[in-house]
Amino acid sequence: MAERDVLAPFPDSWATTRKALHGYLLALTAIPRAHAAPHPHWWHVGLEVRPNGLVTSPVGLPDGGSLTLGMDPGRHIAWLDTATEIHDEFPLDSGATASEFGETVLTAAIALGVADTFDRERFASGDDPGYDRAAAEVAWQTITAVHGVFGQHRSTLDGDPGPIHVWPHGFDMSFEWFGSKLTIGEDGSKAPAQLNLGFYPGEEEPYFYSNPWPFDGRLVGTPLPSGAEWYTEGWNGTLLSYESLLGDEDWAGRLLDYAAAVHRIARPTLMA
Repeated sequence: MAERDVLAPFPDSWATTRKALHGYLLALTAIPRAHAAPHPHWWHVGLEVRPNGLVTSPVGLPDGGSLTLGMDPGRHIAWLDTATEIHDEFPLDSGATASEFGETVLTAAIALGVADTFDRERFASGDDPGYDRAAAEVAWQTITAVHGVFGQHRSTLDGDPGPIHVWPHGFDMSFEWFGSKLTIGEDGSKAPAQLNLGFYPGEEEPYFYSNPWPFDGRLVGTPLPSGAEWYTEGWNGTLLSYESLLGDEDWAGRLLDYAAAVHRIARPTLMA
């Protein structure tokens, strides 16, 4: 994974580049969303961060094999692999809209025998992608560096934390730690209480977040590390400003301190 001594600011072209990458991710993950083995926490639609890019869950093929898809913003390609070979590559900087890119990828999957039951509305867009190679490279270097720090924090946690995923619906990266308390989910089923740690590389204000669920409003106001704050406007939890870490050679240590502090504060509310 790439490493960074300091975090770099995202360039002005990141807003349009992020939009392009987001649309392409939604197109790629239309395939595992439709055909990968479902997971109760929706991990089957998340992408793992690997040295060769963001990689989907495997999808079974009629011949008994499987395919995976991936995107590497550092090399500006997406790809479709079967178990035996790299089957197709798709440039990210071709100027294709999300709809055009998606149809190209889906056509390649259909040719391998994958049933055409995809939800194209999730990635439908005819907008000019505005993809900038330099912005994509900054984003990829940052994502891989942050992924490494998340892995360090994850390794300190008890229980069985979830895997670190990049999520296509929000184009953010996170993982969950599960408490022992059970709560009622939105669908009426019982679900374990949880605490996530995430990174949202937003168009204007990237930030880190760590949010307990269910949220106990009595936590608001508990002191947090420098640069972090409680947030209750639209969603409930904590955030750490990306900007507050720019240029700091100890950014990774400060991110770890933030993650550990929220875990220490929220943990008692998530245990039975």
